[in-house]
This record gives sequence, structure tokens and C-alpha cells, in this order.
Amino acid sequence: MASTEDIVTALQTALDELEASIGATSAAVTEAEEMAAQMAAAAVQDKAVEFAAVKDAIETARAHLAGGTDLLNTAMEQAKAAGGG
Repeated sequence: MASTEDIVTALQTALDELEASIGATSAAVTEAEEMAAQMAAAAVQDKAVEFAAVKDAIETARAHLAGGTDLLNTAMEQAKAAGGG
């Protein structure tokens, strides 16, 4: 039989995993920045621009993931309220 606690626990697990994903995307942004800088230093401007675009895409993904944390927190609060807690 499902309980409010089960719902909140599942949502907390999802939130924890999402936060780990956000951390991983932050690391990927750093790596993409480094690659863009290396390519620029090597005077390979087309690749520097490509890696800068990769960094931008990762930052967009990270922003979407961060929005998911707000949604999960809202869902947890709703579950707690629905369960009387």
C-alpha cells in the first residue's frame, strides 16, 4: 500500500539524482570552456567557436535541469500537504 512517505521518498530520490546531474553538467561546462580556450590558443578558431557553442548548449541543459528541482520541490510540498503533513 502506497503512502505519502513513499511518494516523498521517491521524489527526494529524483531530486538527489537531478542535483547530481546538475553537478555533472557543471563539470562538462568547465571542460568545454577549457577545450574552447585550448583551441583558441592553438589558433584553431573554428573549433574554439564550436566548443563555445557546446558550452552554451550544456548551460542551457543545466538551466532546464535546475528548473526541474523547483518542480520536484513543489511536488514534494503538495504530497506532504495532501498527506496531512
